[in-house]
Parts: sequence; C-alpha cells; structure tokens
Amino acid sequence: MFTFVRSHQAIGLTAGLLLICLSTRAEDIDIFVGGTGTETTTPNILFVLDNSANWSRNAQHWLPKGVVQGQAEVRAIGNALSGLTNKVNVGVMMFATQEPDVDAGYVRHAIKPLNATNQAVLNAKFDRIYTNINEPTEKRPAQPKYGYLMQDVYQYLIGGNAVNNGSGTPSLADAAGYQTNYSRFASPLTSDNLCADTYVIFIANAVQSGVTDDDLENSSALGSLVTAAGGTPDGLAPSGTGPIPIPEFIIDSRGENVDLGYTDACYKKQTDCTATENTEGGSCREAGYSQCVCGSNVKTPHTCSKSNEDNYDLIGRITTDTAIPTGDFDSRIGAAWNLDDWAKFMFVHGVPIPGATTNDPRGRVITYTIDVFNAQQSKEHTGLLLSTAKVGGGGYFMAKSQEALEEAIGTIISEIISVNSTFASASLPISATNRAQNENQVFIGMFRPEPLARPRWFGNLKRYQLAHFDDRIDLADAEGRRAVNNLSGFVAECAASYWTTDSDDYWALLGIVPEPMSQCLGTTEPYSDKPDGPFVEKGGAGQVLRGATIADRNVYTRSGDTLVAFNTSNTSLDSDLVDYTRGMDIDHIIKDNALTDPRPTIHGDIVHSRPLPVNYGSYHGVTVFYGANDGTLRAVNAANGAERWSFIAPEHFDKLTRLRANEPLVAYPNQDQAANPLPKDYFFDGSIGQVVRYGLDNQATAVWIFPTMRRGGRVVYAFDVTSPDNPTIKWYAGCPNLTNDTSCSSGFTDIGQTWSIPNAGYVAGYGGGADPVLVMGGGYDPCEDADSASPVCGSSKGRTVYVLSAATGAIIRTFATDRPVTADVSLVDLDYDGAMDLAYAADTGGNLYRISFIDPANDDAPLSPESWSILKIATTQGAGRKFLYGPAVMPYKGYVYLALGSGNRERPLETNYPYTSSIQDRFYVFLDRPREDPTTVPGGTYPIDLDDTAMMFDYSTNTTCADESLTPDSQHRGWFMNLQNRGEQTVTNALIVAGMATFSTSRPGGSGVGICSRPIGIASGYWVNLFNGSGAIGVAETCGGRRSSDLAGGGLPPAPVLATVPVDGKPTTVVIGAPPRDGSTGTPISPQEIRPAIANKRGRVFWSSDSDR
Repeated sequence: MFTFVRSHQAIGLTAGLLLICLSTRAEDIDIFVGGTGTETTTPNILFVLDNSANWSRNAQHWLPKGVVQGQAEVRAIGNALSGLTNKVNVGVMMFATQEPDVDAGYVRHAIKPLNATNQAVLNAKFDRIYTNINEPTEKRPAQPKYGYLMQDVYQYLIGGNAVNNGSGTPSLADAAGYQTNYSRFASPLTSDNLCADTYVIFIANAVQSGVTDDDLENSSALGSLVTAAGGTPDGLAPSGTGPIPIPEFIIDSRGENVDLGYTDACYKKQTDCTATENTEGGSCREAGYSQCVCGSNVKTPHTCSKSNEDNYDLIGRITTDTAIPTGDFDSRIGAAWNLDDWAKFMFVHGVPIPGATTNDPRGRVITYTIDVFNAQQSKEHTGLLLSTAKVGGGGYFMAKSQEALEEAIGTIISEIISVNSTFASASLPISATNRAQNENQVFIGMFRPEPLARPRWFGNLKRYQLAHFDDRIDLADAEGRRAVNNLSGFVAECAASYWTTDSDDYWALLGIVPEPMSQCLGTTEPYSDKPDGPFVEKGGAGQVLRGATIADRNVYTRSGDTLVAFNTSNTSLDSDLVDYTRGMDIDHIIKDNALTDPRPTIHGDIVHSRPLPVNYGSYHGVTVFYGANDGTLRAVNAANGAERWSFIAPEHFDKLTRLRANEPLVAYPNQDQAANPLPKDYFFDGSIGQVVRYGLDNQATAVWIFPTMRRGGRVVYAFDVTSPDNPTIKWYAGCPNLTNDTSCSSGFTDIGQTWSIPNAGYVAGYGGGADPVLVMGGGYDPCEDADSASPVCGSSKGRTVYVLSAATGAIIRTFATDRPVTADVSLVDLDYDGAMDLAYAADTGGNLYRISFIDPANDDAPLSPESWSILKIATTQGAGRKFLYGPAVMPYKGYVYLALGSGNRERPLETNYPYTSSIQDRFYVFLDRPREDPTTVPGGTYPIDLDDTAMMFDYSTNTTCADESLTPDSQHRGWFMNLQNRGEQTVTNALIVAGMATFSTSRPGGSGVGICSRPIGIASGYWVNLFNGSGAIGVAETCGGRRSSDLAGGGLPPAPVLATVPVDGKPTTVVIGAPPRDGSTGTPISPQEIRPAIANKRGRVFWSSDSDR
C-alpha cells in the first residue's frame, strides 16, 4: 500500500523532524534520524504548483469553508515552512499565465535559503496568491500539459533556456530565477554543494475530465536528454509504445461523523432538514462535508419564528480516502503523458550542475506528488501522480483539506535518507569438534530505520562465509562472491546471503521507502529477494519466515515458570493483535494475501542484540539465538534459516499494539512535538550469555542461554535449550517494569536496564567449582541519558555487580559500585585451572573494579562467596569520561593487562555534550597487579588515577617502536592516549590480539563515499601496540605505523570480533570489524587475517561458555 495523508487524520509528522524541540531520551539511533554529526548540506525544496483553473473552483467544496484549493495550498505551504527557518532552501514554480496556449512554467520564487528575510518575502507572495486567486495573473486556463511544466523544472535546475523562451511569464516572476528575463533561467545549484538533493513537491489539482495529453515536441526534448545521459526512453507522448505503466487502484473510503451543532435554518421535519442540508449548495455540503444528515434532536429553547419548525442537530460526514493499488497496471494509457517520465529521468540520471566537472555527481532530484481534490476526483489524474511519485523516488499523498495538505508537506520535509545498518557484531559458532576454532559461518543481525520515524523497522538475520579473494580474505555470499561494498561499508549490491531464494516481484508496489529495487546489473527481477544485497528486508531469515505457515510457528510466552503457546487464552490479548504478532497479514499489506498469510514486516530490527550461534554437534548442527524488536527472542536453524521457535515475554505485551498501529512516531532530537512522538520500543535488544557443555562424542549435553533486554527491560531470562526444538524456562529474575519496582524479584530492586551480558564461568569456592555462575553488571540507569557530562541521578539503579547461580538465578553475591555498570564484566582465570579467579568491571563514572574470588595472600586459595571482595583499582578524574564497555583483558604471569576506552555512544550528535563541551575521551591500557597488597601500592594508593602522568604514560602523541613499553617491571601502571578529534568517542569494546589492541570510535561529521548522502558520523578503527600505544597500521610489525583509519559507511561500527576459521580447509585467524592493518579501505563487516607476532602463553579468559572464543 502507498502512504497517504488522509483528510482530518494525521499519519505523519507535521512540520517534520527538522523542527527544534525539547530534548528527548538520548540514544545511539539518533544518528539516523534526529541529527547529524556536523552541519549538513541544506536540501533544496521546489514546490511546483498546478495553478490551472481547477485550483480556484468552488465545486471541490474545500475545508475550511469558503477556501478554494489554491488558497489552501499556499496557506499549507506557508504553515508547514513556518518552523524551518535556516534549515532548508525553498523555491516555487507555477504555470505561466499570460498566454493561454503556452504550457510553460515560471519561477515565482527562486530557490533560496529560508532565512527570516526570504521567508517573509515568500509569505508575502503566498498572501498575494491567496487574495487574488481568481485573477488572470494567478490562474492559467484549464487543461494544461504537465510535461512542459516539468521540462521547465529541469531547465531551471540546470540554468537552461525556458520553454518557448519564457513566453507567457507574468511580471510576478522572481528575477533571481533568471539570467535573462524571462528566457533563460539561473540555476539554483552550484558546484559548491554537489550533494544537495533537490526535492520537487508537485501539487496537482485534479480535473474531473482527466489529464491533458502531452505532445511530440515535449517528448523529443525529453527523449534526447535521456539518450544523452546513457538511458533508453520509455514510450513517450503522444502515442509511444512501452510507456511507464500506470498503477491501477481502488479507493478505500472510510467515514467519520462530526457534530456540527444545530442548523441555522428552521425545518418542519427531520427529513426536510436532511434533504436540504445534503444538497449541492447547502451550507453543510458547501462547508466541505461529503454527506450531511440531520438528527432527531432539536434545539431548546425554541428559537424559530414558526412554532411548527425547529433547528435540528446536524451531522457532517468526513470521508477518508485511500488509494490502494490493485497490483495491476495500465500499460497503454501512460503513453499520452510525460509527467512521470520527466520525474524518472531526473531521479535516475540526475541533473548536471553548473560549474561541476564531468566526474562530479549529477544533482539528484526526488519527486513527490500531492493529489489535491475533495468532491471531484480524476482516476487518470491519481494514477499518473502515483506513477510519478514511484518512478521519481518520492511518495504519493492524497489531500482533501488544508489540514491534510499541511500533513503531507510536513511528512515530505521530514523524510530523510534511510540507512541500512548493523550495530551488533558479527558472530561465528564454535566448532564442536575443535573448540579452539569457529565454523566458517558468519551471522550478522541487521536493521533499517524507518524513514518517516514510524516505530516498525525492518530487520533480518543473514548468514555469510569467509573466502579468499585476490590473496585476501573477505566476506563472501552463499555463491562465493565478494559480499562487501567497500564504498558504502555495507553489503554489496549483487551479494546473495544464505537461505535467500528468488521470489519474483514480491517487493514491488508495497509502498516501501526507500523502494527495495535491486540495482545489481543483470538481475532479471529487481523486486525479488535474490540477490538481497544491501536491502535489510530482503532474503535471509526474514524471507524464510515469510515462506512459512504461520499456524505452524512455535511461538511461546510465559505463564508462571512454564512456556505456553502465545495465544489469546494465555495472554488475554486481542485476537487480532495475537495474529498480527504471530506474523499474519491481517491488515492486508499485500492485497492478495489471505489473512493467515505472512506479512512482509514479519521480521523486526536487530539493533543491539548480537546473534549467538551455538554448535550442538553433528546431530543438531548450529542454532542461532537472537532478539528482534518485533517482540521476539528467536531460535533459527543455521542450516536452512528456518525458525525453530520464538518467545514473547509478558513484560513486553503492552508494546505490541504500537508495533501493529505503527504509531506514535519514534522520538528523535530536533523533532516537532505536535506528532506526540515517543521513544522507540525495544524488546530482547541485548546480547545473550551462554553455558554450553559437550560430551565425549562432541555433542552438546547442556545448553543454557541468558538473553538480556537492554532498553527493552530490567529482566534476565534463563532458558534450557539443550534440545534446540524444545526450550524450557529455567528461571527469570529482575523487575517487570521499566519505571518502577513493583513485583521485582527478591534482591533485584537495584537492577537497571539489562545491558550487561551474563557471562558464565566456574568458581572454585562455589559448589566445588562444578556449578556455573553468572557475573553481570547491574545495568543502565535512564538518568545517564541526561545531555550532561555530570548527570544528576537520584536513583541507584545499576550500581551493582551481580553474581548469580546459572542454574537457578539465585543471588550468590552483589557488589556495590559508584555508578551503573552497563558494560560486560570480564572474567579471568590466572592459573588456567578452569576456574575464575578474577572479574573486572567498569562503570559509567569512569571507574574500574576488580572482584577477587581467590586469596592472593594465600597462594590464590579459593574463597567462599562471603569472602569474595571488590576493590576499585582505578578511576578517571571526572571530565565526563564514561566507560560503557568493559575492559579487554590479557592475563600474563599473574598480571593482567586491561584495555578500554571512554565515551558515551548514547550521545553521538554534534548537539550533544561530548561535542559541545569538547569532552576529551581517551583510550587506556592499565596493568593490574592482583597479588599486590592494596596498602603498599608503589607511588600511590588505590584507586590509581588513570589520568595522572606520574602513574600513567601520556602517549597521546603517536609513539614509535622505541618508546618505553609497559611491562610488569614498569614503575608506571599503564598508558593513555587522547582521542584526537573533537567529539570522538570510543563506541566498542576493545580486542587484544597479537600484542595489539583494536577498537573503534565515532565522531560527528562525515558523508557517504562515492554518493551524496546524509552524514551519520565518522567511524574510525584503531590498531595500537598494547605495550606502548604505537600505531600498527601500514606496517608489518606491531608498532611504528599510524594508529587509525576511517571505516567506510561511518556511523557507529560494531565491535571487532576474533575467530579462527577454516578457510579452504586451513585454520585462519581473522578479526572482523577492525581497520585493515595494511592501510587499505576497511568496513565494519570486513575480515582480515591476523598472523600473531608474539606467542606468549596466556591465562584463560572466560567469555560465556566452557570453551574459549
């Protein structure tokens, strides 16, 4: 279904995402919609008004009463622009009015920055139109040719000659739009702003008799331009063969009754009242209502002059019309019209920009259409406008009132370029037969923000592999082709992920923005799932799920401690909502679907949940567990992408209605609050802990998983999934409500949003070392969302480290911290005996803690739980530095190297405090001495000041191989380096490998590479020597090079991942998501082979299973 603005019904933003508003909840997703890293290129908006005779006819019966279409249009534009001062460039074009036989256009207001002065001038022009709507200077005779108007749009943008040398242009034209009045336009585009998109908003006034045919002269001009640009024209007017097909549609009309009070006139009978008020010319119909009915109630006291007459209550009916494409096309009628052909040409081929070189990109022109009518509609007119919006890259809107017009214009202005992305890192399953290796299966969770800020986002899980290309390892698709586009930083256009199959034209005509049309050359059906390329919604686990029978899905929820079917009786939810949530297309997103067929939006976004693949061995293979923000925790068979089961938590039931309704809008910074936006809802959005045990036959004998919710909630679940098709609940703990402590589990009232993965391990002093425990941070406190380096937090949520029984969820110990611990807790086995000795936690106040499960003063003897201890070993000195990621750890001969960076990825914008306050974030390497007596620390006392240059090397300036290294014998306790760019923050955990540390940062700014796109921030990846901070990029050794390289695609990159994978039968150690050490272009999803330069024996580091990753 296409997206429309409906009369008297708001479906989108009014004045748009560009308006200033009060601060909202901070989130990392703000980079996609609410703001940018730096000041972006201002978009050009050109309103093209159809000022032919119909825009001032009374027959349309416009609301409000007494206003004709043209008046409503200029008022709507003025109102929609009222809050956009200094945010857009705006211009207006119209039909020339001075010669009735000339169909040319003219520039009424040249495209200019919408500053206060220009806005006042524009409003004065709108006032002039409003007051003189019927004057010959403002109105062109009926039946104009749209093709010539769009030709002049093109000529204006390139600075070319006006059609017919500007004949018929009134003196009302803006001289700033012309080089020579009025024969040659002055282009508003310059080579200084190559990436400024131009948006044409074509506002058309329907003529009931239909659209006027274009002629051969207009077609010849267009055909020559298309050919010169390297394209092939479609069939053009007046009778070309093979025109752009015109969508056929039906009008879905739904009514709303409005109480209009009592009639002014007096009537003898109710039927007389209805007959008169509902006739053409009656006051009610003249007010714009499609139907008028008099009720039985009469006005009291009686005021009519005649005793046998009364004033009756009057009901006006507003009809909401929606054009729903039938899926069929008229391949003949479009041959008479060129409006859509001009829009397609400017969208596909762009327009040349004066002063630009032939190598520079052409300016992209995106066309939106608004179909304006009330009482009289033209089916041909609507079909042409539908086609124009579709091929012009924009959207179609139907407006039957000034209010609807304002909503349409506001929605268009709000629309931004959507970004396919992945925040969660790639995951690889551990080999069941060689648990020092991973299988060659790469799983990536994806999401795509909804471009109109609606809450329902597309998401998917996709599988790839690693392969050799030109002596290098890269991500490959199911057919062995390179799967990464190094220019975009995302998946290549022609890549086909595993599980993806051809689906003909499944994705055609679904009204999705941006349109999921493949640009892979040689693809016979661009709307098929295969190749899925960079389209998040295509292929993958989502396509497999769309091909399933909904009734056969195993969708569970919880009743007490038991898994039960997700149905109306077990949830008390409305049956339609249950059916929708299970995946049925009950709202007919696809017209021909039965109600029980799967809907296209069945798979939601995977924003932060890192997929967890578990290798069960040869019997069951690999199953991938992950959370999606469609409400589900899923288990997917890695062999075929089929869902084994899914789970919907009762804690999330109250969020499901919003997903189906797809409103209210998602709140972002710089957003108009008139739409009453709310923060995005999350579900199982955190990553998943695990306990996996294998038998002697290399088959999994016990598999427990522990999913978290991040912003989705304050609960941790534990599932026994030893049988991958038959899950059971082991336990759940936490608080069911995000905003209060009602019904919290015993001992969990201080838990925050569950961001920290429950990392599993064994402790010798608990259960004889045979019972696994979970160690996790207390979570995130929403008070940290304050846009301040020093948030004021009245609560104590998250200021805890929990140690839980993995089997029962019972609290074994808790340890208090100064600030919330959102990061994963790192577990260390110093002596490699299979039991945890230490745990390291970091909090949002820049503090670092060590939890000891052993007694270092007594030969590391294991301690019972009551003797476990916590010590704050290091701290930053304020300055707004936060730790949102736990330390990477490398134990070495009784010492532990810890590497971590500061930053607040929840505040990524130029308008946020890390940039405005110029917070100096840093990367640290700290050497912990766990056997050291805390009372005799050389040079100071605990906690060590991480910013004290007497205790820490300041390696902010890039070092060389010769600079002093941090060793166990060093007097210093570590080193730090400043992140060099303003607003640059660490946004991933670090990874220690081969004597180096790698991590990623993000900062405001940047732009697309090779395309003109909206910047979402600059992503940089680092490789530094672990011991002295020297750069390791562009050199063979682990020092002496540069420290960082930008990652293609920008934004917030996923964390780097280490794996040893059999590639072509050879075990190969790779890092995915770090910048290439050879200095070439890198992406957040690209692998590179790592050949360790050092090979010292290391102690064991726990991740969340009984095998090292």
